Amino acid sequence: ASTPAPAASTPAPAASTPAPAASTPAPAASTPAPAASTPAPAASTPAPAATTASVKAEEIYKNNCMSCHGGNLEGKPGPNLQKIGASKTKDQIMTQITKGGTRMPGFEKKIEAADIETLSAWLADKK
Repeated sequence: ASTPAPAASTPAPAASTPAPAASTPAPAASTPAPAASTPAPAASTPAPAATTASVKAEEIYKNNCMSCHGGNLEGKPGPNLQKIGASKTKDQIMTQITKGGTRMPGFEKKIEAADIETLSAWLADKK
């Protein structure tokens, strides 16, 4: 009868030790994970929109402007456009593309208005 009594008292302290240790790490591990995952999607959302507009503008430029303004906007034989946004507004650039001027032809019948706006915004950022 004396043998079962000591065996019953040994498991009781062993069972109480793991319980506090297991409950402490669980809340600490779950708190940082949601905070770290929330900013990442928000930061990546604006980038694709800007990239898409830039890619579209570059495509329009290559198809319509590159032959006169060069592959790097350096100008040949048309003017250099590398810093055009420093001297002209988006609206001024849109008018130039649409109506033309000096030696440049107007593109209002060749390029859709929305594409002219996309191209003008892209060029206006060149400063």
